[in-house]
Amino acid sequence: MDIEFRLTGSQKVSEEEYINRMAALEDFASCLSNLSVSINENPWYGFKQHDTTHEEREDCKAKCKKLFACNTRLIEAVNQLNNIVKVNYNPALPLVKDIVGMLSTLLQIPSLFPEHYLTIGNLSNVNKTIQTASELTTSVKQLRSTLDNTFYPSVYNLDADKLDALLNENITYLTETLSSQTYPSKNFIMDQLECLQSRVEEASVFSDKLASIIDILNNKYDLFIDSNNPDIASVRKKLQAILRLPKVCKFWFNSEKQSYIKGILKDCTQNSSRLNSCITKIGTTFDDDIYRENIDFLVKKFRSDYSTNLRIIKPQYYKDKKTIQQYVKSHVGTLKHKDVCWYLELLKETKEDKYWFQQNDSLLDEMFDEYYQGEETDWESVNNKYMEVSKVIDLREPVTK
Repeated sequence: MDIEFRLTGSQKVSEEEYINRMAALEDFASCLSNLSVSINENPWYGFKQHDTTHEEREDCKAKCKKLFACNTRLIEAVNQLNNIVKVNYNPALPLVKDIVGMLSTLLQIPSLFPEHYLTIGNLSNVNKTIQTASELTTSVKQLRSTLDNTFYPSVYNLDADKLDALLNENITYLTETLSSQTYPSKNFIMDQLECLQSRVEEASVFSDKLASIIDILNNKYDLFIDSNNPDIASVRKKLQAILRLPKVCKFWFNSEKQSYIKGILKDCTQNSSRLNSCITKIGTTFDDDIYRENIDFLVKKFRSDYSTNLRIIKPQYYKDKKTIQQYVKSHVGTLKHKDVCWYLELLKETKEDKYWFQQNDSLLDEMFDEYYQGEETDWESVNNKYMEVSKVIDLREPVTK
């Protein structure tokens, strides 16, 4: 290894001193060659200080002594830490931050933390167990809080297993008795127990009003049930169908207008689908202000006056095209003639579909009640609800005299 440096005042050095210095340099070079770290990585590498005062040298010596003492204590502390936590940290300066981070984490651990955990190679299973225990503890506390707010402390003296068995027995009976469509699972029945109990009590208290209830059903849903001698099975079937219904529009039970309702629903679905499609296509190219223009006038002009190549000699053509272009979004660019014609037809269809809904607004509001939300109506959903109602309509029986 070659070490380059500059000597000053070499003429004043005696031969004996020169030999001693050369021997020292050879020892220094030999030590450097045995180091695993490159000399370029030495913190002092490249340091140049030609004019150093006595005070500066003394200050540097004092700091080096202090640093050496700190480093000695660091080495001792790390060795002790290695013995305690069974690790093998190297007390090198770059690892000090990692060691400090680990110690900070250890300081946050409760004082009752089992020390033998530190000897476990993989703490993931321990961590999962602790996490599970923590979640169970939280759940138990929440359940106990709920019970404490509802029951007396003596509730904990009850035989929970027997109560659970009795409850399951009754729930199983209800599952076999109640409609599986209305009450699809045991859990659902559990959630509805209070409601079921309330209905049973109401039925027992107001059983004498059954005839009145049947009259209400006949009038509201246009059913035909003999209130004097009702067929309970038939009434139950009709009631189950009604209970599964969404909110019913009375207009739907008009037997003479079923075909008319279906036709209107079909028109609404088709017009709404076409309208939404046109609005989407137009919205990708134009600003909403395009709808303020006289679309019918522009369509007529482009269909007739501008239908041939002679349009290029008509100044009004360029004015009308400019009128349309001003609403085109910036990223679209200039529209070609055929594109303008295509979008004008879309705008015309949009206007006609909107006009159709405006003209039939009162009828649709009466026919579909709260389900009708103007242009925002979900006609597929309305159609599904009407189909559910149709099932009840099919259950109606004509009056026999």
